[in-house]
Amino acid sequence: MSATPGNAKFYDYQTSAELKCPAANMYMLRYSEILLNYAEAKNKLGDTGEALKKLNLVHERSGLTALSSMNQEDLDEAIFQERAWEFIGEAKFYYDALRTNRLGKRLKAFMDRGVADGMYLFQDLMFVPQKSFLWKIPQGDLDSNPALEQNPDNVSDPNIPLR
Repeated sequence: MSATPGNAKFYDYQTSAELKCPAANMYMLRYSEILLNYAEAKNKLGDTGEALKKLNLVHERSGLTALSSMNQEDLDEAIFQERAWEFIGEAKFYYDALRTNRLGKRLKAFMDRGVADGMYLFQDLMFVPQKSFLWKIPQGDLDSNPALEQNPDNVSDPNIPLR
């Protein structure tokens, strides 16, 4: 049971309560993730046949029809989509989108659609994240460890023009 919005898919309530330590949880790497990582790597190397086999091992497991032959770009998108479905609630989608340099383009399209439709609280983006995006280190962490250096300022993706 959780009193906050969000997903507590891997939260170990018993251990965390006993240790009085909410960091008692561990990240899991499941077999499906190994298969999809392998498929992504094989596809990037040009072996689309092997990549499709591994993707279909995950895809068909849930009762879906096997995906048929596709080009490298379409297969890359299919693997990305399968990861989104497979790992829902596991906090991987954001990092997958950032890692594959899809985040900025998709975020921009989403916000532009909201602005065009006049949706509440939607506004033009002033910054579009790109693959090299780094979060700023909190000031408290910098203060407590003089060996840390603040991450450099991020630069908006030059391939996605702002209005």
